Amino acid sequence: MNSKNSERSMCLKSCIKVHSPHPESFSLRSRTSLLSLGEGLEIRKYLCRAAIFLSVLITTTTFAQTLSLFNVLDSIEHNNPLIASYNYKIKAAHTLANGAKAWAPPMIGIGPYSVPYAVSNDETFFNRNQGMIMYFAQQDIPNPSKLKAKGNYLSSLASVDSAGMGYAKNQLFTEAKTAYIERFIAEKQLKIIIEEITLLNLMIKTDTATYAVNQSDLTSIYKTQARLHSMEAMRVHQVSAIQEATAKLNYLMNRAQGSLFRIDTVIPFKNYTLADLDTSATYISLHRSDVLKMNNSIASMQLNYRLTLSAAKPDFNIRYEHYDMFGESRNSFSLMGMITIPIAPWSSKGYKTESAAMLLQIDAMSFENQNNINQARSMMQQSLLHTIAEYAEVNHYEKEILPAYKKAFQSGLIAYRENTGRILSTLLALDDLIMAETEYLYHLEQAYKSELNFENAIEMR
Repeated sequence: MNSKNSERSMCLKSCIKVHSPHPESFSLRSRTSLLSLGEGLEIRKYLCRAAIFLSVLITTTTFAQTLSLFNVLDSIEHNNPLIASYNYKIKAAHTLANGAKAWAPPMIGIGPYSVPYAVSNDETFFNRNQGMIMYFAQQDIPNPSKLKAKGNYLSSLASVDSAGMGYAKNQLFTEAKTAYIERFIAEKQLKIIIEEITLLNLMIKTDTATYAVNQSDLTSIYKTQARLHSMEAMRVHQVSAIQEATAKLNYLMNRAQGSLFRIDTVIPFKNYTLADLDTSATYISLHRSDVLKMNNSIASMQLNYRLTLSAAKPDFNIRYEHYDMFGESRNSFSLMGMITIPIAPWSSKGYKTESAAMLLQIDAMSFENQNNINQARSMMQQSLLHTIAEYAEVNHYEKEILPAYKKAFQSGLIAYRENTGRILSTLLALDDLIMAETEYLYHLEQAYKSELNFENAIEMR
């Protein structure tokens, strides 16, 4: 009797010592340590089954590389086709700007000039002494200020594409972080589920054996079996979640579907505080690519406005003509310089109305950009406040809720081990613990995703 009390005392002491920030640290070994030593072989058998399943699902990637979140984001930045497309758009804009100062091609021509028509049947085209052959060369000379304005405008398009690439990159990074966290949580949930399945199998076997000597009842056994099937269904769901997240990450990294890799087993919080929040217009304009893109678009529109106004400046043309005269000993030429007059009322209306419309568009874009800044402020504030709240909730689960449920479950196991409690009460304690662990993982996932939303709002990689 003393040895029995001593064993129970030692088990209770081990219950009090259990305190871990992660549910998986409350391992299957600690959950089954209260069962009799005679069941050690059964424990090892079920542990081996769980290990085999985990090795098939996860450790098949033993020889695959471990990709940290940084590795995933770096792979996206260098391999994602969408990022590559923006790089080519930027190069195209720069290339287009390099040709902005090109002139129109010159024109040359040859043909008869001032040759009279034949007036009788005996006259031919080349037997008369009237007329000439004309050769000419012509070149349009654009106004240099127009070329400069055009070059500035085309160059600005590259900055718009560059900001667009930043926005697309931030969205891809957010998708990748989300998928990475979802796989991280699913793997932890799967580990807990497998532990529970192993423990339930052991409890079913033990209760079946005690039923043979009238120390258990069929209701308890069926209840445990129902719980086991429920956990099996949950396992299938988590396996699917891991596969879906892996497929999403492979797509974002432009890797072949089915490529295996491992992820980090620990992801620390960034522990953001209100001191990390900067909602000034300057900060948002520098860090938010959508706001930066709008600013660049406004700047580009202003340059296009100047290009449109340059239509009021004249262009030039030079034309040289040479005349090879029939029947004459001396040839002749002409040299003419021409200039356009764009300020004429019938021609100025076009660029004036176009430039006025551009000013209205610039005003509209400015107000839209102000709305984007206000929206960014709201997103940053909301996501950070939600993140801080999730930090507190996760901490509450780690320090208070989970340890209490673990102690309750271990107390039930002690009673079950000593035949002073029934399996149904132990199952209820197990259900409560699993629910608490599931809720903990949910809030852990929400805390990570809140961090991601805040990083998405400030565009932090």
